[in-house]
Amino acid sequence: MACVENKKHKAQRRRRRRRRRRRRRRRRRRALQKHERITRHALRETQRPKCQCC
Repeated sequence: MACVENKKHKAQRRRRRRRRRRRRRRRRRRALQKHERITRHALRETQRPKCQCC
């Protein structure tokens, strides 16, 4: 899918290369942060000590 998108936006990239790159980096960073948050939450859920009564 990525290579097809690249072909589609080849002209646009030529016009404004820097802007596109910056945007993509930001998106990737955000996605990574989101993923990290999810994994941290999951870890917290699994590492939470279970109560004795349950």
